[in-house]
Amino acid sequence: MSIIMPIVIGLIAVTIVSLVPEPHRRPLNAVVVGGAGPPT
Repeated sequence: MSIIMPIVIGLIAVTIVSLVPEPHRRPLNAVVVGGAGPPT
């Protein structure tokens, strides 16, 4: 189960990101990779 869940979460994330149109996908990826929380 510890191997299956990261794969499932990754597939869900890829599916959600693929639904975003191309001009808006790059900033979305930057927020996801950089984190959306306030600096600490």
